[in-house]
Amino acid sequence: METKVKSRVLLVDRDPDIIASVSSLLAKEDYFVTSCSNAHEAAARISEESFDVVLADVQMPDISVMELLENIHKQSTQLPVILLTEVPDFNVALEAIRGRAFDLVVKPFNFEFLLQAVKRAVQHSTFIKLKDDYSHSLKNMVMEKTRELGNIRQQREDISKDLVGCLITVTEFQDNEAKIHGKRVGAFSELIALSMGMPMEFVRKLKISSQLHDIGKISIKDEILLKPGSLTSDEFEIVKTHTTEGKKLLTGSSHPVLMMAESIALSHHEKWNGTGYPEGLKSDDIPMEGRIVTIVDQYDVIRTQKTYKPALRHEEAVRIMTRGNERTSPEHFDPKILNAFIKISPKLDAIYNSFKGLS
Repeated sequence: METKVKSRVLLVDRDPDIIASVSSLLAKEDYFVTSCSNAHEAAARISEESFDVVLADVQMPDISVMELLENIHKQSTQLPVILLTEVPDFNVALEAIRGRAFDLVVKPFNFEFLLQAVKRAVQHSTFIKLKDDYSHSLKNMVMEKTRELGNIRQQREDISKDLVGCLITVTEFQDNEAKIHGKRVGAFSELIALSMGMPMEFVRKLKISSQLHDIGKISIKDEILLKPGSLTSDEFEIVKTHTTEGKKLLTGSSHPVLMMAESIALSHHEKWNGTGYPEGLKSDDIPMEGRIVTIVDQYDVIRTQKTYKPALRHEEAVRIMTRGNERTSPEHFDPKILNAFIKISPKLDAIYNSFKGLS
């Protein structure tokens, strides 16, 4: 018979009576509780042991709320922290939000409320661990299957459905919008290529491979990818690595679709005028597939609501693409592809709207 593993709670409070009462309560609910009386000892514990949730007193001597949360998250970025306070103050709550606290509980405790907060935090911690394990497993699966496919030359005509499903699952796992974004980019890319008279074999490969343009984002932490508000310069540099990480995931295959997907993953943020990344390529040095995905990816991003921006209507998106704003310039795009984009833009709008409400 399997023994249930107890969830581990770190309790940090300057008041020994609080430590005694809360430890007793949580122990009765089958939690394993470790306690300490200061932030320095808590940091040492977190560096040495694994916990599912931290309960921390806000009024710790010689340390602010923000410093306390910062110290904890330096040790473990995803560890949920429930703050305990005697003062139900707006500024304390605001600091808790800014410091990414999981919850705020006011003393004297409503023990039922405290237990529910701990339960939610443990569930969140468990989900994060499972998600990280799953992402790691998917990443290894993708790399293994990509290597295998490189040795199977007879599959040049039809990419195996199970591999495509595995690869696309990686992009879908980030969040629902990432899934729909990839499908729209595939549909947009196909339409642009057809309108430009590209060979049908190129169009077929482009429709599939373009959906994997952001596959490298599996290597970037959700706290950066899904961050509300603007990224810091350091965070943006990390996000930019999704191009090279995507190439690493897809490299080594001799299959035409995966070879094109590798090219797109690396080049879809290059710009016609040479101001893109990661290699700063310019004009015709950028692969055609990368140039097409660059323009449709930017259109879709402008249309779609993000944590840092609202969704924009089709007409406004086209205006930005053709006239520019602080982020986007028509000089970023191959002029021939931009002209094709303008001519078929009503069809792109129809495709975008057809995906609304899908999950």
